[in-house]
Amino acid sequence: MTKRNTIYDALKTGVEQRGYTLGERLSRTKGASGSLVFKADDANGSPVVLKVGSYGLLDSLDVDDVEKLDEFRRREREVLKLAGKHPNIPDYVEDFTIEGDHLPISVLAMEYLGLPSIYDKISRGEKVSEEEARVLLRE
Repeated sequence: MTKRNTIYDALKTGVEQRGYTLGERLSRTKGASGSLVFKADDANGSPVVLKVGSYGLLDSLDVDDVEKLDEFRRREREVLKLAGKHPNIPDYVEDFTIEGDHLPISVLAMEYLGLPSIYDKISRGEKVSEEEARVLLRE
């Protein structure tokens, strides 16, 4: 079993213990922050987004990269908590860490907005105006 499969299995078990059911993967590639994004359902069946980060997903475990990643995730949580009810910023739900035999996995749970990505629109053959592309790419 690969390291990534081990991380995924630990993630699935860890989020289930928190009352979430892991669903489809929303991000198509691993981000520079070593994060993957999944749609999930909470204990009430409501959709949420789980942004998952693990040092095992990073390309480098350089101390500077790890410190930058920790700071990035801290700031991201704070922005979500402070944003209030902005229509284009998801509400913060919670964040937690899954510990185990693997590297720690940090999970940031946030509201699922259900807005289409520019990738989805273009994949469906929809035309995207220059202004809409700017807005979607900025978000």
